[in-house]
Amino acid sequence: MNLIIDIGNTRTKVFVFDGERLLADHTFRKLTSALLSKILSGHNFDASILSSVVKTGSATAKLLRKKTDFVQLSQNTSLPFRNEYKSKETLGNDRVANAAGALKTFPGKHCLIIDAGTCVKYDFINKSKKYLGGAISPGLMMRYRALHQFTSKLPLVKPSGSVQLTGKTTKESIISGVQLGILNEMEGYIRQYSLKYKGLKVILTGGDAVYFAHLLNFPIFAAPKLTAIGLNEILQHNLEKK
Repeated sequence: MNLIIDIGNTRTKVFVFDGERLLADHTFRKLTSALLSKILSGHNFDASILSSVVKTGSATAKLLRKKTDFVQLSQNTSLPFRNEYKSKETLGNDRVANAAGALKTFPGKHCLIIDAGTCVKYDFINKSKKYLGGAISPGLMMRYRALHQFTSKLPLVKPSGSVQLTGKTTKESIISGVQLGILNEMEGYIRQYSLKYKGLKVILTGGDAVYFAHLLNFPIFAAPKLTAIGLNEILQHNLEKK
């Protein structure tokens, strides 16, 4: 079995895979040594991978290395695709994992991944297994907070499942501007990539994907666990190379 650990800025996600099959997933505010020891003792793990956007203590990697065949995702980690990004040292682990997840989900296809999280990230991997890069724009809450913080009168508005094209109040106008703004941005990228790459597959993931999945006027594949699938694929790739 494989242990997948994805440490973000505010929470840690832990996944258990049996080969390619996801058995369990858990979310924690913080991964402590005691918690990790408990997780490791609860299953017979063969291998593990650690992806983190924050600096982690050496104790975490040391324990994983001691108990499992361990991979720590970094710019030097072997990947199941060719990475043609020019500034690899600045490329986020989540974007790398999403590319690997898309490759696993739609092998031999051009894939555009849209990750709607803190930022909205667009990543493209072609049918020849080449990751070419993408784009990054402000995410849903980042846009709402920016309107409130950088103006004197606009209120802080929460995301809504109901969006009007023409807002009749300031709140409705903000919701329309933010959420339809992101939606139109997404559709613009999908349209441009579709014109350039025939047979394009569009994969939508991320915590805020729920606000856009049913509104996009293009065929999409919703994959909430795409990052985990990608990390597991990277782990499997490295195990096979040994």
